[in-house]
Amino acid sequence: MRGEAARHLLCAAISREIAIRPATRRAVRSWWPDGRAVRTTHGVLHDLFSTPVFTALPAACCVVGYRLARTGHRAWAAYSIGTAVVFLVGFALAGAGFAQNPVLMPVGGLFQRLTLVVGFGWLAALAISLPRFQKTPGSA
Repeated sequence: MRGEAARHLLCAAISREIAIRPATRRAVRSWWPDGRAVRTTHGVLHDLFSTPVFTALPAACCVVGYRLARTGHRAWAAYSIGTAVVFLVGFALAGAGFAQNPVLMPVGGLFQRLTLVVGFGWLAALAISLPRFQKTPGSA
């Protein structure tokens, strides 16, 4: 029962972020004429509300992967854990790009969006396949 409650809590945190995201779509930084970047209130809110997605989604992948492994759905368990790993690596690369790493700066946003595609793709595939997980593997 604990694993199911954790799964619901993590998915709820992600859903809340998706619902709130449109309200925070404004400038993250404001640029002064001398080139200095200043954090805006909307930028702080953006970071605050995006943190649950970039932490809860890979955690949900691991929780679901563990549960699926215990119930014998090994392929889906591997897919879930693999998604968590790819998501965290993509998040780290995007973060390095946003931190002005000279090599990753031009593609930081691309890594961020690809990371979200991987994570939300897993979430959609899980939602579609969830009814099949009620049965044991190999049963008709």
